Amino acid sequence: MVDTLQNKITVKPDKEYASCIKFFLKIIPPVVIVFIVLNLYEGSVDYRWGAPVALCLGYLILLRQWRLTGQSYIFDSKGVVVMFGKKEWRYTWDELKHKQIVYKVQENGRFANANKCLVLSSEAVKDSLRSTPFEAGNKSEKLRVISGFKGGSAALGVIQLFQSSSIIKVYFDSKQKICDSEGLYYGTVDYVSFMAKLSEWGIQIEDAV
Repeated sequence: MVDTLQNKITVKPDKEYASCIKFFLKIIPPVVIVFIVLNLYEGSVDYRWGAPVALCLGYLILLRQWRLTGQSYIFDSKGVVVMFGKKEWRYTWDELKHKQIVYKVQENGRFANANKCLVLSSEAVKDSLRSTPFEAGNKSEKLRVISGFKGGSAALGVIQLFQSSSIIKVYFDSKQKICDSEGLYYGTVDYVSFMAKLSEWGIQIEDAV
């Protein structure tokens, strides 16, 4: 729960998820270099080059995934501060014209413990394969049909790599979640507390039910 005396809410990526992503981003480059050196030393051009190529591709995908999911947010009565690395972007609530809650329809994907998501954007967000915040789709019938096919959720995950990194996504935990004394959450946030704070700030959210 968020203390009513708190004037801000901070949301950071899940600790375990962030540690895992950062580990692979650090370990893949030296492994690729070792593969390349060994192949050049042996002077061969065969299937063994497939390993470093695959690793490079995986690295780029992982880097893009981290760009989309590794952001931290600070919410207050004036707006939202988006942080990624040393960069910051500030949006007022008036600039964030799209404010909508999207509901999850299948209990899988990376945010298995989240049942809905608040999507914020300075531009209109269309109901499309690229904009859904969940790998398994949302209330959209089109997304539900796609995710129902074998491998459909994985396909949605790949498509989501092309989402705009400017879209702010706040995932609500399906259970009550307690933040620390400074209003800090990791991964998911508590729906009741978060929405109560937005109401206190006079922010209206569109509910997609």
